[in-house]
Amino acid sequence: MSGMFELLLPRKRMAAVVEGLARQFATERDLALRENDLFEAFAAHCIVRQYQRDFDPIDVRGGGPCDLGIDGYAVIIDGDVYTDPAEIRERIADDRDIDVRFIILQAKRQVGFDGDALAKLAEGITQIFSPADLSLRAGKSARRLRECVRAIYADLDKFEASGPPRLEAWYASLGVLKPGLLRDKREAARARLVNSRQFRFVDLKLAGAEELRDYYSDTAPVSAVKFKMPKRIDLPSMPGVKRSMIGVVSARELVDRVLLDEHGSRRPHLFDDNLRDFLGTVRNPVNGEIQETLEDATSRHRFAVLNNGITIVARALVEVQDRVLVRGPQVVNGCQTCNVLIANRAALTDDVWVNVRIIESSDEDVIDSIVRATNRQTALNENDLTARHPFQKHVEAYFATRPDGREVYFERRLGQHGSSKAAARVINRRHLIQAYAAMWLGAPQHVTRFRRLVQDNRAELFQVRQDPLLYYLSAAAYLQINRLFGRGLPAQYRAARFHLVHALKLVSFGSGQPPADEETLARASVPLLDVLWDLDRLRGIVSRLLPVIDAALVPDGGLSALGAAVGTQEFTERFQRAVLELARTGVRAESHVAA
Repeated sequence: MSGMFELLLPRKRMAAVVEGLARQFATERDLALRENDLFEAFAAHCIVRQYQRDFDPIDVRGGGPCDLGIDGYAVIIDGDVYTDPAEIRERIADDRDIDVRFIILQAKRQVGFDGDALAKLAEGITQIFSPADLSLRAGKSARRLRECVRAIYADLDKFEASGPPRLEAWYASLGVLKPGLLRDKREAARARLVNSRQFRFVDLKLAGAEELRDYYSDTAPVSAVKFKMPKRIDLPSMPGVKRSMIGVVSARELVDRVLLDEHGSRRPHLFDDNLRDFLGTVRNPVNGEIQETLEDATSRHRFAVLNNGITIVARALVEVQDRVLVRGPQVVNGCQTCNVLIANRAALTDDVWVNVRIIESSDEDVIDSIVRATNRQTALNENDLTARHPFQKHVEAYFATRPDGREVYFERRLGQHGSSKAAARVINRRHLIQAYAAMWLGAPQHVTRFRRLVQDNRAELFQVRQDPLLYYLSAAAYLQINRLFGRGLPAQYRAARFHLVHALKLVSFGSGQPPADEETLARASVPLLDVLWDLDRLRGIVSRLLPVIDAALVPDGGLSALGAAVGTQEFTERFQRAVLELARTGVRAESHVAA
């Protein structure tokens, strides 16, 4: 009876709700984790998505033996989530200015908060960020975070404009969050982190069961911004557009009220629908010219006539005297201008003005046409528009119309499926490109260097001449291998998941190109698809490939070096040779993968 009575208590009820949501989270992603591990993964997902929604929850989960009190982390660079040191180094290599935010989490599956846990978290973070050698034993996840930190801090000149990284540390549990909870211990932990002098801002936050519930249920965070727009005119009515206006906004006002949050960091989600990341001022001459305009005392006053400005699509638009209130803003054009303004905000004066167009619409076709029509200012290659390209729409439709039980959902546009589809069946554009490159372009070693991957393979990605079946095979392979990792495949091999995708192609089609004929490719793909959608058979094949990874690693020092090795041509070549030899000696016949 006492157990039943406990379930009636508010704390128990809220904890039970969150545990139920965690199980739902696991079901949607087909994760088979122990309860404590599942809570860590669930909490990491809930918290990181407050900053960015485009990430794999398994990637941001930490934990494990000797985790230094850190159960999850994300490195957010100019609004994008990174967890891989090699990818971070590639991302920041050519940037003079970067805005960095570290999100670090400790999660305890207990109905309450423990002050000692805060002290442990602060100690772990201090160890991770210290330039000195670790004085505590650190596990794989903690060492990986430390490598990410070293990659960020390798060149301090990159912080000259935006300032050093921010740190936001979280402690999540199933407890009830009350005002003033653990105030002294929180402040002591925060003070220790501030005194490290590694960060421009430190915040230490608590998340209880109620907060985790709200974070998880918030499928599409909608922020509102209010800013002065004293000179504006309404545009004529038009189909699919509720309202639209054009005007000018002070550059300072735009940066302070719209682009940056209250702590001076880029506002989360503002560029989710933008077609590409900031290209920098070094690699992109147009951005360099924008910066030169702002640096010149005379030219910056003519900014509004020298720059095309920005376009904002909004869910709602409200006028309040000389101000406008915009709900759910998305900068669909002008990402480059916005980021140059942020980087040069110290040079902005009251008479620097920016053209701003605001469009209130929820019609996707209308938004598509706006994006394609307005993204021409910096001489875009057509490949930059692939997020809304007709061929990607074709790929999306093809995936969703596969036979029952084999559907895959291509998230062409971030968050478009929300919680309406099983997350284990949803693949975003980034992962699809990585999986396709690993499987069909023979480039699993390059997938973590995503920018360069896209740049070097533009002519081979999302081309109308291609068969969408190739994209479907790579998507299914990636998603099903991910499911295996969620169902107990040794996590230490996860760094090689794209090599495993590549291996499935090798054992199915050999080292050559796939059949060019549509019917021949379809017939040859049937055995592979049968294996991909039978997890037991797929597990059998992948289990035979894991020793191949071990063998390919021998010269590099074993599994502890896997994260670095998978990005090398040498490891990939050794792996390819071994997989092809394995296929010749029986994995094809035994698994029935080959055509």
